[in-house]
Amino acid sequence: MINEVLRKYSRHVEFIGDEIKDVAQIGAFGSQVLHLASFANCCDDIEELVQAGADVNAIGDLGLRPLHYAVLAGNSEAIHLLLLKGADVRAENEFGETPMQMAHILGQAGIENLLLEAGGQSAYGFDGGATAKERWLAFKSIQEGNFWTD
Repeated sequence: MINEVLRKYSRHVEFIGDEIKDVAQIGAFGSQVLHLASFANCCDDIEELVQAGADVNAIGDLGLRPLHYAVLAGNSEAIHLLLLKGADVRAENEFGETPMQMAHILGQAGIENLLLEAGGQSAYGFDGGATAKERWLAFKSIQEGNFWTD
């Protein structure tokens, strides 16, 4: 089953032209399959990857963890699953932003509440500024464009 999951993500631009042989394999831009599955809200894939040894706190492109990717895409199901699997709710990306702060920047109040319940530090008063919001909206758009459609 894990081989099917890896084969599925080999069509993503992160791995295009490469055979994915391991759940910890790093793609062209620094992310792993778990980051992509988290962004895509593919909870069955997340479960398979974690069972096969994927690190729920693996650092990817821009210092983002799978939890950051799930927050970026607004995927509460993936967020919940990653938290159950031990994702660090206080992990910071290269910009020093936690998943909670990213949710705050993106105006995702429901996700902020979910992360707060999981032990995240309140982002009340945090203002990443317009640049941060523009950065993450652009990054999200790029990620969305990198996925195949079936």
